[in-house]
This record gives sequence, structure tokens and C-alpha cells, in this order.
Amino acid sequence: CSIFVNMKFVLTKIEQYVIDRVRDRRNQLGLTRDDLAIKSGYSSGFIATVEAGKKEKKYNLNNLLAFAKAMKCSPRVFLPEDISNF
Repeated sequence: CSIFVNMKFVLTKIEQYVIDRVRDRRNQLGLTRDDLAIKSGYSSGFIATVEAGKKEKKYNLNNLLAFAKAMKCSPRVFLPEDISNF
């Protein structure tokens, strides 16, 4: 789970990794946050908030499945192959 350090919300390494991979895939496909929002059914505000990492928001498995469908890939694309660094 996410943690708080000095009352500040901090994502775990794996949470940040997943957020980065979703953003990377979105950018690779030339999709804006609005594009991904329309295709996935989530709001662009939610996607922007998660990508900014400033609030207690992160992606869950349902989000990843919707994003994978929207970007026509496996949800595995968003997860690390090597988990030794986590």
C-alpha cells in the first residue's frame, strides 16, 4: 500500500512503475489523456491526478484492464518482468 512520510502521500516503487508504464504506453501511441479517457471510460482528470502523483490516487487492476483494452495491449505491459527491485 502507499505510505505517508511526514504527512505527505508517497507512492511505492511498484505503484510509480505502473503509473509510468501506462503513461509511456499512452505516449508511444500518441494518445492524450483525453483520448485515453474516452477510450477507457475514466475521466482525463483522474488520469492527470494519478500521473501527477500528488494525491492519494493510483491505478487498480480494473483501471489497468480498461487501459489495456483501450490501448490494445495486455495488462502485463504495465507490470515489471523482474520484481527483484521491488
